[in-house]
Amino acid sequence: MKRHVKMMGLMTAAVLAAGTVLGADLVQKARDVMSRNQDSLITVTALSKLDMGGSGLPIRIGGMGEAQEAGCSGLVIDANGMTVVPYSAINPMDMVASHMQIRIGEDESEGQELKSKAELSRIRMQMPDGTEVPAKLVFKDKELDLAFILPDPKDGEKAPKFNPVSLAAGPTAKELDDIVVLSRHGKNLGCQAAVDIGRITAVIAKPRPMYDLSVGGRPGSPIFLPDGQLLGLVVTTGAGEGGGLMSLGGME
Repeated sequence: MKRHVKMMGLMTAAVLAAGTVLGADLVQKARDVMSRNQDSLITVTALSKLDMGGSGLPIRIGGMGEAQEAGCSGLVIDANGMTVVPYSAINPMDMVASHMQIRIGEDESEGQELKSKAELSRIRMQMPDGTEVPAKLVFKDKELDLAFILPDPKDGEKAPKFNPVSLAAGPTAKELDDIVVLSRHGKNLGCQAAVDIGRITAVIAKPRPMYDLSVGGRPGSPIFLPDGQLLGLVVTTGAGEGGGLMSLGGME
């Protein structure tokens, strides 16, 4: 009986040791993913303002007419500095505008309807070394919650060198697959790069390919498989209350 207990103890120790090795291997892979790709992850900020007016009459409601700075992580996808971000993260007022409708006057048929419009200005790219570069919006898709920006330096100034992430054909992933999440903290923490490990909890096929995650990535965080393949970007609309992961594979 004692021998049996001793053998069971040895087997348990061997299983625990194997689990430790596998865990350490995943951690090292995550560190490698961070090391290879953190320079492709920058910080994007913009001024977002909501204006309301009708028949040429501008109106301010609360602080909605004042520009507010919004920002998130952005992923550089080509050497010219093309960067993809969640559109709603840099222009949150646009979502407010799309759901706001106000009419002035007691008679609904004769009342004045106020139209809201979100304005986006002063877009900035902050490089990993802290350098700031003016940028411009070149394309947006509100349904996919994606926006693409390019550096827009002043005359006589040069854009910095960008380090794009690899956009090979999109990998496939399944529930409970391990993932590596990269992100950057806010300006109050020096935009420090961060890494986390999680798993895919659900694969959503419709209305578009998306994934739900066990870890809450910040908007704009790129998600990689442990082998370094880019799986997608965390957006702020889609699967679940907190958003979803949009697949970016095959965009090369």
